[in-house]
Amino acid sequence: MLWTLLIGAVFGALARLFMKGDQNIGIIWTVILGALGGLAGGWIAKDLLHWGNFTYLILGVIMSVIFISAYLMLTQGRKR
Repeated sequence: MLWTLLIGAVFGALARLFMKGDQNIGIIWTVILGALGGLAGGWIAKDLLHWGNFTYLILGVIMSVIFISAYLMLTQGRKR
């Protein structure tokens, strides 16, 4: 559990670093969505594509960007 939170924080932070503009999202959601991105990226890299750990890192960040972007699009109207 602690490992998942740590990976989530790293993937979420990297995803937000690569995203353009201001992301109005808290640290808790960054960690949650980063962890989900890491799990999805790992599943795609290891189970579907049978690629190595480096691909897991890249796909984890990409999936985190997708999850954070989807969260921002879904909550955009609620924050106003």
